[in-house]
Amino acid sequence: MEGRVGGRLFERDRAGKEHVWGIVTAWEPPRRLVFTWHPGRSPDSAQDVELRFSDAGGGMTLVELTHTGWERLGEKAAEARGRYDKGWEFVLVECFGEAA
Repeated sequence: MEGRVGGRLFERDRAGKEHVWGIVTAWEPPRRLVFTWHPGRSPDSAQDVELRFSDAGGGMTLVELTHTGWERLGEKAAEARGRYDKGWEFVLVECFGEAA
């Protein structure tokens, strides 16, 4: 992720090719981050993801995630929404949480 408004969220494959997954639309460290989200899809189908960070006490941070814009996926919206309930938990808790 490029840490600025207008910055890209992207993946770089083994061949060095970059695949843009979204664009940062709000960059307010250390409290808030908002970005569009369209991994593997056209930017016109992008959803919006907002992350808010707050002190949870005891050296812990509360992370709140809001993912909106599902209607942009049309008929695939309900199925995609169901997958993301478990997907965000995996990314934020299992992957990022363990790394942090």
